Amino acid sequence: MGKGHPNLTLDTDDITCPKCDSTRKHRYDTLRTDSGMIRQQYKCQDYYG
Repeated sequence: MGKGHPNLTLDTDDITCPKCDSTRKHRYDTLRTDSGMIRQQYKCQDYYG
């Protein structure tokens, strides 16, 4: 995947930050898409502190 796109893998251990490629993340919210699907949102602990 390109650097500007989030890693949408189903294996959450392999999700990386699109800005710095760190795998250190914090799950902080959920988002419901227009189609009704629920997606988990993560924040990079290295890039955003």
